[in-house]
Amino acid sequence: MIRLELQNIQKPNFNRIQLLILTALFAALTAAGGFIKIPLPVIPFTLQLPVVILSGLVLGSKYGALSQIIYLLLGIAGLPVFTKGGGIRYVFEPSFGYILGFVLVSWFVGLSVKFTKKTLTRAQKPCSFTTPTCAEWAEHHAPSERRLSGKNSEKSIRTLIYCFIGILLDYLIGTGWMYVILNIYLGESITIWQAIWSGMGIFIIKDLILCWLTVVLYQKIKIFNNFSPAPKPRDIQMDTSDYLIQRDAESDRENIESNKQ
Repeated sequence: MIRLELQNIQKPNFNRIQLLILTALFAALTAAGGFIKIPLPVIPFTLQLPVVILSGLVLGSKYGALSQIIYLLLGIAGLPVFTKGGGIRYVFEPSFGYILGFVLVSWFVGLSVKFTKKTLTRAQKPCSFTTPTCAEWAEHHAPSERRLSGKNSEKSIRTLIYCFIGILLDYLIGTGWMYVILNIYLGESITIWQAIWSGMGIFIIKDLILCWLTVVLYQKIKIFNNFSPAPKPRDIQMDTSDYLIQRDAESDRENIESNKQ
C-alpha cells in the first residue's frame, strides 16, 4: 500500500510504447534537421545537432542512442536521409564520422543527465519523521522554492557541460574519420592539424552556441521536464528504503514502550 502511494508521488513517466514512438520520431527529426539550413553571414548551420542533443536529454542514453542508430542504418540502407544521399558507399564520405558520432553524443548526454539526477538526489540530507505516513514523507521531501531554484541551476550547468563534452566527442570522431578517409581512401595528403582546422575550425564555436540554446530550450519546455523514462520498481524501493527503515524503527520503539507500561 505504501509503495503504491509513493509511486503516485513520482512524476508521470514514458512507458515503453511511448519511448519507441519518440525514438522513431527523433530518428526522423534528425534526418529532417540535416536539410533545414539557416544561412548566416559567416557559417550556415542546420538543426541536426540540436535534435541529436535533445534525443539524449529527452529519451535517455538507451533510447536516445537507438534513435541515432535507426537514422544511421536507414541512411546506409539506401534511404536519402543524409545530406548527400545515402547508401553503403556513404561510409567513405569524409563527413560520415560526424554521423557516427551522433550515436555517442546522444548516449553520452543521456547517461550524463541520469548521473546528474542521481548525484543531486543523493546530495539531499535525510529528513527526520515524527509520524510514519506517506503524506509526511512527501511533505518532508518537497523542496522549498529557494532550494529548488538552486538545484535547477546546478542541474542546468552540469547538463550544459556534459553536452559540450558530447559535442567535442563528435568532433573527435568526425575529424579522425575525415583524416583517415582523405589520406588513405581518397589519397589526399593532409596533416592532422589541417584536418582539425577544416573539420573543427570555427564550426565548433557555432555548435557550442547551438548546444547552449538547446539546453535552454530543454529547461523551458515543461513537457520535457514533466516526463522521463519510467523507473524500475527496484529503484523506487531503494529511494524509499531510508523512510521504511526509520518507520520500522519507530514502530519497534513504540511497541517496546507499550510493553513496559
